[in-house]
Amino acid sequence: MLYYNVKQAFEFNMQWRMVTPIAPPAKVLPVFRNITMKNFTGEANSLGSINGLKDSPITGITFVNCNLKVQQGLTTTNTYNNDYSGLNAEVKEGKKIIEISE
Repeated sequence: MLYYNVKQAFEFNMQWRMVTPIAPPAKVLPVFRNITMKNFTGEANSLGSINGLKDSPITGITFVNCNLKVQQGLTTTNTYNNDYSGLNAEVKEGKKIIEISE
């Protein structure tokens, strides 16, 4: 895929209801795992965000041959076991991967 002048290159957001009143979690939480992002090229404002849930983190995201120029890096929350080795990014401000702990 070829991106130019987009806000975020990637977005995985399991925090789907962020307006008040915030609904309680579902009895069965969704699961995002073992996803491959392949052959992305272009420019964006940021690499984007990967936001899992505390009780259902996003796992196993693999980037393959992704070459991007961005202003800001990728913010991650509640994620683990992801492979960023194929995420080649020229980041103008800050780090490529910004891990936020909850």
